[in-house]
Amino acid sequence: MTFSSVYEMTNPLTTVRKQHFWDWFSGDSLNSRWTFNGTNNGGMADSADGGYRLLPSSSANLIIYFNNKRQYAYNGSVCIAVITGVSDTRFDNMVGFSAASEFSGGTTDKASYKSDSGGGGLKMHTSDGSTETATSTTRGSPIDSSFHNGTFITVKIENKASSTEFSINGVADGTLTTTLPNANMQPAVEVRSIGGDGNDYGAIRYLEAYNT
Repeated sequence: MTFSSVYEMTNPLTTVRKQHFWDWFSGDSLNSRWTFNGTNNGGMADSADGGYRLLPSSSANLIIYFNNKRQYAYNGSVCIAVITGVSDTRFDNMVGFSAASEFSGGTTDKASYKSDSGGGGLKMHTSDGSTETATSTTRGSPIDSSFHNGTFITVKIENKASSTEFSINGVADGTLTTTLPNANMQPAVEVRSIGGDGNDYGAIRYLEAYNT
């Protein structure tokens, strides 16, 4: 039997394929699907499996996102990321879904992890566009304080109809059921240095996003 496309081997043409994206952050430059927003440094790490690094200078903010192409459903989508961060000063590192070009406060629909060195460590975040919920991770040390401070960990965020579920390294981390996003979103990674010394960075090695 022959098929007109690879998709038809396992799916009938009456079934519309859902949005599914992945990036290994390899090679010598960021893939053109991403938009880089910021005035400081970002680039592939000069090391094996080092991923893409965002290195903001003091009091600066860097983000990569889909240029506001919001293709992922607020009530049925998954984001999986392999991420790390290194910080010796006040520093925020964020990954997940956002309806805007950043993860700013509670005024942006989002579902994300945030590692905040000055505000209680690693937290799960959701926002419905007006109010934000931030809950500390339930995992033990050392993951409870950051994105593992130099060692990559795998995080997963799943948006459902009445909840957003979080996990780290394949183990359930927590579930939020209030202030859930209600607008379609895009994957994003953001690093913010708040009065830091310019030596902090966040790195992303893999990101996958798909509609369920």
